Amino acid sequence: MANLCNSCQERKPDTSVRGTCQSPSLLRTAPTPDNHKPWTDSPNFILCDPCAEYFSRCAWCMGPINGYGVRIVPSDKQFCTQFDKDNGNHIEGMYVGEQILVKMVVDAFSGSLWRPRYLSYGVRLAHVRTVFNGGRYGWLELYFDLNEADPKAEIRLIDAPVYRWYQPATTPNEWAITVEVKH
Repeated sequence: MANLCNSCQERKPDTSVRGTCQSPSLLRTAPTPDNHKPWTDSPNFILCDPCAEYFSRCAWCMGPINGYGVRIVPSDKQFCTQFDKDNGNHIEGMYVGEQILVKMVVDAFSGSLWRPRYLSYGVRLAHVRTVFNGGRYGWLELYFDLNEADPKAEIRLIDAPVYRWYQPATTPNEWAITVEVKH
């Protein structure tokens, strides 16, 4: 059974489908436990059971199990993680009040940054943070709240210049997904 904090136990997550364990990219503490077995792709969990127990973190939200300490993920809502490789995906089975976490690889020296180009009516950008591990490349994390039911809510991002005076020679990259949001 998954190691869950009190707030996630009250929300009763679907424990039948598990997600890919993200501990190496999200936890700076090394190493992972010996019996670390990554899960298959799913939006339900962030950590596998061995890592959740080893790090004393909630497998669903990565918050502290005992309720004390710092949250690693700046959200207490259930979310589905999408990466730059997931361009064009359609995500099914999300509910009003949940979130989509979009993680894009960023280059600190590129002069451009991913930002929303278009969001459907019921989608709102809730939080943005950049995570670097001491190098040039890192993750840009964009947390989108799902506030209205919509069978095809759209999130469209553009990799645009940070400075108005900087105009790249190529057309900016775009990234988009659609999300089924239920009541």
